[in-house]
Amino acid sequence: MNFGVSEYICRRKFNILLNISVYGKTSFRIFISPVINPSESRELIMIQRIQSIFLLLASGSAFSLFLDPMSFFEVDNKEGLTSESTLFDGIFNVHDHIIMLVTVVLAGAAALTAIFLFKNRKTQMTVSRLVIVLGVVIAVLAAILFWMDYKLLQAGTEIEAGFGLLSPILTIIFAALANHFINKDEKLVKSMDRLR
Repeated sequence: MNFGVSEYICRRKFNILLNISVYGKTSFRIFISPVINPSESRELIMIQRIQSIFLLLASGSAFSLFLDPMSFFEVDNKEGLTSESTLFDGIFNVHDHIIMLVTVVLAGAAALTAIFLFKNRKTQMTVSRLVIVLGVVIAVLAAILFWMDYKLLQAGTEIEAGFGLLSPILTIIFAALANHFINKDEKLVKSMDRLR
């Protein structure tokens, strides 16, 4: 009786075990099973991790400024304001200044893009930090533009703060949380690599 076993491993995609037995006849048994590379499996689940949720929330917070109820401030008296004022129509929102508009779009797009950068965590962290900076720029720019118009308002003008003020704050918080968990994952991967 002759017996032989041949095994071939395709390291990237499959384990293939070819078992050849000779008992007067030749029979073949082929077993194919997928190989899961630990580093590749980690990368595949990164998009499902909590930082992706926070980045999505950061993007949603930024883009929410384009909704009608999400104004920064509203005033009941427009007297004294010029046609170039952000409060000229009585409402100060993202549409009133081109720099504000561009910054909000960049913040939302950057947060959304960062979700798909899970294969390169260092780049993902850099982009999430950029979202934090853009969130700060939105908040500071809104404050400066409002202050410039506030000095022109008539005494006794009623000013109402809008929900839009929360948007840059939430964008910063969510981006900072995402950055924290990305950094945590990066440290975990490095520690696992050292153990190997």
